[in-house]
Amino acid sequence: MKLLLIIAFAIFSLAGFGQGKRLIPGLIPLALKKGGYEINLGVNYDAYNKDFNPSGVTGIFQGTYGVLSWLNAGIDVTTFSMRYTFEDASVLYDVHYRNISVGPRLRWAIYNYQEGIFSITAQNSVLFPFSKIETSSSLGPEGQKNISNGPVFNNQLTFLFRAGYHIILTLDGYLVIYPTAANDEKRPIDLPIHFLTTYALKTNWMIHGILSYVSEFRTIGWDSGSGYYRTGETLKAGLGLQYSLARGFSVNVSALFPIYAYSEIPSWSDSKNINLSFRWRP
Repeated sequence: MKLLLIIAFAIFSLAGFGQGKRLIPGLIPLALKKGGYEINLGVNYDAYNKDFNPSGVTGIFQGTYGVLSWLNAGIDVTTFSMRYTFEDASVLYDVHYRNISVGPRLRWAIYNYQEGIFSITAQNSVLFPFSKIETSSSLGPEGQKNISNGPVFNNQLTFLFRAGYHIILTLDGYLVIYPTAANDEKRPIDLPIHFLTTYALKTNWMIHGILSYVSEFRTIGWDSGSGYYRTGETLKAGLGLQYSLARGFSVNVSALFPIYAYSEIPSWSDSKNINLSFRWRP
């Protein structure tokens, strides 16, 4: 009984570390102060809307350090694994796709009015892949952007506004540039936009309402034009929940489901997504 009381006291003490401090959603990349640091770990599970029901798992590690009060530097490491089978000309094929990407990242504080009230933050990163595709045919993951051909450039702009103590509104805009695949004349581009409404239920609990929209642009070799045109779009909606266990440490879980999808070519954007992430920002 005494041991149980000690454990309970320790848990409530940890939970109380966040009391009296304005909490920031762990899904939002705010610039660190000089000398500060942040560690993010995450796992994404995607169930793709295909006839052969493939699924993929992505692991994410991010380490960030405050070089200056307005400039942070970090490193990103991502792993991706997908395995599925499909039938072609009455022959069953097995595909196992694995990728590890590593690269640097910069985070800029463009504008920061009383940290956590209103801010504009930018992030730029480049990921260099180390990929392997194991398959019993020459066909790889159909429609999957071929991230094994070269680096992926990821650019992010985040607007945060706190509407009172309990409500935080966030708008995330991205520009993601992929390597060229077999039919591409230029690098494929994705333009994701995420809108996040966060409500602080209690001091240590937050609930997120998430709306995500992605536009895909490509230049296809069989097209007579030479410029980009939109080949697909996806709209997803979902919910997330955050719990801050100790000072600077938070746990997030979220789920997104497609509510609209359109594509002129095979696309893998209309997946159901479940995310579990951890952030430590002392």
